[in-house]
Amino acid sequence: KYTTEKINKITFSLLKVKDNLCKKLKKMIYVSLIRPHIEYGISVWGGSKFLKPLEMAQKRTIRIVNECNKFTHSEPLLKHMNELKISDIYKMNALLLAKKIRDGETPTILNNHFKWNDISSRRCHQMKSLPYNTMTEKTPSIQIPKIWNSFYHDGMGQEVNLPSKYFRKFISESLTASYYDKCTNKVC
Repeated sequence: KYTTEKINKITFSLLKVKDNLCKKLKKMIYVSLIRPHIEYGISVWGGSKFLKPLEMAQKRTIRIVNECNKFTHSEPLLKHMNELKISDIYKMNALLLAKKIRDGETPTILNNHFKWNDISSRRCHQMKSLPYNTMTEKTPSIQIPKIWNSFYHDGMGQEVNLPSKYFRKFISESLTASYYDKCTNKVC
């Protein structure tokens, strides 16, 4: 809720000055003032079922930055800006955290919280999912292994050996590649 309110305040300010700024400056405002609010702590709260207002705030801001009306689809705009949807930002940060855990770049307590399959097995690069129920299925300890294993299962496992900087870029490009370029809805 706090993050959505913060983004809405920045978006409102951007809306007031949108006619006085070029697209490049508006994108810079988005990248420097809004994206950090979205990314901060998303590995913890990103699996929440209360993301709809935050997604709507992001879409509204993207439309303002691109000088589009409120009915324009946001996915082509995000692709054009090389930005990720909130659900994809969550996936990217979960994958980056899993990679850091796998590489031993996180504190020991976090490394011990996540388990990997036995090195001798074919699935040695997969994280073990902890037992869960409906109360815990959206927690990071359940979601991060699911995201990592689905990423690895989709044939992208060879990229896990890239340095973190390049791994982040690879994930971002992979996710934005799935966005459509133009609206395919005949009504639009």
